[in-house]
Parts: sequence; C-alpha cells; structure tokens
Amino acid sequence: MNLFIITLTSLVFLFINDSKSIYQISILLLVLIGLFYFLKNKDGKLYYIEKFTLITFFLYFITHLIYIFNDPGFLIRDIDHASRFILLIPLYFAFRKIKSFLFLEKIIIIASLITSIIVIMNFALFDIRRSYNYSCISGAQVSLVLGSITLFILLGKKNLKLILFLSTVVLLSFTSVFLSETRGVILCIPFAFIIIICLRFNTINFKFMICIFAAFILTSYAAIQNIPSLNSRYHQTVKSLKVLDQSIENDEFHGTSSITIRYNFIKYGFLAFLENPIFGNGRNGFRQKMVEKGYDEKYLIPLSHSHNQFISDLAMRGIFGLISTLLFMLVLTLIFFALRKHGEMEFSSYGIILILFYLMFFLTDSPFIGSMHASLFFIFCNILFFRASLSRIQRGNY
Repeated sequence: MNLFIITLTSLVFLFINDSKSIYQISILLLVLIGLFYFLKNKDGKLYYIEKFTLITFFLYFITHLIYIFNDPGFLIRDIDHASRFILLIPLYFAFRKIKSFLFLEKIIIIASLITSIIVIMNFALFDIRRSYNYSCISGAQVSLVLGSITLFILLGKKNLKLILFLSTVVLLSFTSVFLSETRGVILCIPFAFIIIICLRFNTINFKFMICIFAAFILTSYAAIQNIPSLNSRYHQTVKSLKVLDQSIENDEFHGTSSITIRYNFIKYGFLAFLENPIFGNGRNGFRQKMVEKGYDEKYLIPLSHSHNQFISDLAMRGIFGLISTLLFMLVLTLIFFALRKHGEMEFSSYGIILILFYLMFFLTDSPFIGSMHASLFFIFCNILFFRASLSRIQRGNY
C-alpha cells in the first residue's frame, strides 16, 4: 500500500512538469519501484502484447548503438537520450501493480491546470522569458499534450459544470503554449484539434477543418496584437524570414536568427546525410561533415541536432536510423489502435494523441535526440497509457 501511494505521488509530480528536478526524482522513484516488482517477480507471465511492446522499446534503443561503429569520436554519453528507452522499462512493472487507472483522468486535468497556472504566473508576475522555468520547447510540448488530452476528456462529458471547468483548463493550457512563444509547437494546435475530434467522434468534415483553421488564425492574430512579447517575436520572425529568403536567393550562409540557423541545420544536416546515407555520420561526426559541406564553423559549438528529428536521424544514423524511428512510432501507434479496436477508447486515445503530436514536434525539434525531458515524458506516458488501456480490457472496465 505504501508503495502504491509513492507511485501515485510520483505520477502527480511527473505530470506537473514545471520543476525539472522534481520530475527527475519522481521518475527515478518509479523506476526503482518497478525494479522492485520486477525482481520480486510475483506478477506471473507477461502477455504477448506486453512483451511485444517492451521489446519494441528495447529494439529502438539498440538502433542507437550504431554510433559505436559510425562515429570516430564516440562517447558513452552520445547514446544518453536513447538509453532512456531501455532504462525506463522498469516503469511498466510499477504501473502493472496498479489495479485501476480511473484516477489517471483526474491527475491529467489537475496537472494541466497547475502547469498552466504556473506558466501564466511566470509571464504575468515574474517576467520569466517565454514563461517556462526550464526548456520552453519541451515545456510547451508537454503542455500541449496535457491540454489536448484534457480537451479529449471534455468532449466526452455531459455535466454542464464539469464542461465549464474543463473548458477553462483547456483554455489555460493552450494559453500557456502561446506564452512559450515556441512557434513549432503553436503551429501544431489546429492539427491537434482535428486529431482529437477524429478520435472522439470517429468523424471529420471539410467545413469543420476550415472552421478550426480560421479560429486558430483569428486567435493567433488576437494574441499577437495584445501580447507585446508575442508581437515582438512575430516581427522578429518576419524579419528573419526575409533574411532567410535573401540568403537562399544569394546562396549565402546566415546564422543571425533562430529561423536561419534552423534552416542551415536542416540544409547541411541533409547534405551530411548524403555523404553516408546508409548508417550516417555519428552523433559527433555529422558536425564535421556539415562543416565540410559549407556550414559556418563559428555556429558549430551549440549544435547537437538539426532541430528536426527526421533530419537528425538521417545525419547521425542514416536511412537505418530514420527507418528505425518511423517503425518504432508506427508500431506503438498500431498497438494503441489495436487496443481501441478491442473497445478501450479512452486511454488508448491518450496514447495515439501522444504519438501523433510527437510526430508533429519532429518537424521543428528533435525530442528523442536533443531533449532529455521530452524523451522522458514520451516514454513515461506511452508506457503508462498502454498499461492503463490493457488493464481496462483485461478487466472489462470500458
């Protein structure tokens, strides 16, 4: 019973993502609890689908070991982020001891609310740049995932007071994403709405999609006009796009803004991939290949990935790496759709939302390579939502 209370407390802190140290301590506690149950080994045998899921995580980790062979400057820390995909597997054995996951909906709603309030207070009262106490990019990703799952929950409710409360939570969550000023995550919002509607009602129509995008454009315009920091960032973006257009037209290298730098990350990352297309250039080696292709060396120091998961995979692990990531995400998605087909519509939908959103994040960030917090959150949520879905099917509670 005490271990269950610790597990529950850790889950709460894991979802409330504004404190990085508490987050890491919570996940460590859950891993230790999982190891305890794994070594105790009184749970009986794993079901086939459980084995299949855990092996999928293990195999994805193995694909990163290619760095040992393709990177002349290989260091153990080069697979540090990828190691989470195997080191966090004991989480599953902690979650496996939970009898009912009915509490999960409440935790997600509370976490969405508290995280959003913290972010908004940071913006309004403490003048914290881009509103998050740590990485605004991974923070905004987590906020969008939690807020979107809360929206999915909202669309399944009929009680008016609860609908009003959940609507407020969703509004605060999406506001916190805007305050992060993280353009790549903000652009995911209209697609997030469409994904959620499709999952909740199993239908979508063209007129509704137009309404969603129109509402997003109007909301974005209102936010930019009324929030000075967003207005400033918008004008910076416009200027950066003009500089980028000129640099492309004149075939010049510009590294004076985040947009031009990201463009060069992607451009020269792809050129580096073409040098070693099958197995890539390694976690460190891809930098040198980029320089050889014309990347300005003075912008090389902060470069650890290409701000695009797909290009990062290609540059570092080649086609082999890209296929491994795509297969990993595809298999996990199909597992959740299989659980939905068996009648569990709630927690399996949380899992699908998580995976599809990360695929969107991949276009402007490299969560599995460049962000420890983002990869930890993905693994933790994926394992939790899978176990919650399977548990309800086994018990017939759906």
